Amino acid sequence: GMSWYFIAFFVAVGHALRAPIAPALPGYPKSRLLGVLPSFRRDAAGCLAAHASYCRREGLDAVALNMGLLGTFTLVVGAEQVASVFEDGESVMFKSAIDRRGVGLLTGIGVLLADGKEHTRKRRLVLPSFDARRLTAYVETMSDISKQVADELLGAADAAPPGGAATFEASNTMSSAALRIVGLCLFSSDPAGGSDAATKDFGSALEECLEHTAWISRSALPPPKWLPTRRNRRFWRNLRVLDSFVYGLIEERRSALSAEGGARGGDGQRGDLLDMLLSAQVVDEEAERAERDEAAATTTGLSTTEVRDEAMTLLLAGHETSALALTWCLHFLSSDEMVQWRDEIAEEGRALLRHGATPARLEEQMPRTRAALCEALRLRPPAWAF
Repeated sequence: GMSWYFIAFFVAVGHALRAPIAPALPGYPKSRLLGVLPSFRRDAAGCLAAHASYCRREGLDAVALNMGLLGTFTLVVGAEQVASVFEDGESVMFKSAIDRRGVGLLTGIGVLLADGKEHTRKRRLVLPSFDARRLTAYVETMSDISKQVADELLGAADAAPPGGAATFEASNTMSSAALRIVGLCLFSSDPAGGSDAATKDFGSALEECLEHTAWISRSALPPPKWLPTRRNRRFWRNLRVLDSFVYGLIEERRSALSAEGGARGGDGQRGDLLDMLLSAQVVDEEAERAERDEAAATTTGLSTTEVRDEAMTLLLAGHETSALALTWCLHFLSSDEMVQWRDEIAEEGRALLRHGATPARLEEQMPRTRAALCEALRLRPPAWAF
């Protein structure tokens, strides 16, 4: 088989990579108007695998796929070329209009969808949020939520009739857990476990919005976002629920920080990612180069809308992808052939509870668990195309 580690699917990088247009392949015909789009929509993984095999037979590192009305997609197969796209991304690729019209409806033009200098600026503003020392502080939150989920599942198992088996919906359970973890780490608020109407509606509104953006991305001719179709009206209604929650937290935190004069470590600061986004500053490099004087260079932060976009981007990236990865991992571990793996992973968990978790040494403390997650990511990567 084909290793998905070395296959990346990029939109509109063909100009920089000079990838040739792929011919029609057996089983994946091309039409003059839509190219291979019908084949791709029918069997995306099979279509990509067939074209990846074609690249290897022809000794190509990349090939361009004509998607008709959606434009040209570029499949990058060579490991070195994949690495170069990540390392020199700003010069060889730009973000897809498909992503902007789909997930962009939810996230806005955050760091995920920004291009060029704007992407560089936003990336530098957001990057401190992922400092290893800061992320380590969230391990306790992750552990607490994970233990609560485990206790709930064990309680359901104990309540099962004698000789029977307890079942649970892995996707919903993992999605709720991931949303709670991301919400607490990002906002110091639990959007899936609160008692007020706003937090109760947040999870269902997010699920509806994600479904809509996925549908928009898959559609060759989606309706304009301003057209009041039934689907569009439902999306904007759910998006208002998300925005009300996020904007409310942003304004509340900004007011608390302003009351303290922006003092670090004050009661208004929680030390979460929202604090980091609100306090993030970056030097205007062009002004610095023009003045040749660092003191004269200007610093800029994120506007309220930009904070909202970055927060929504991080919420989406941290919630949906984590939930999908955990769901697939549980799916694979549930098979009869994985009994030994399940026992060994359970023993790693019990040892961790006895001796305590050391964030810096989790890979050493849970090698079997890590191996299972890595294999699930290899077989079913949550973000396999972008």
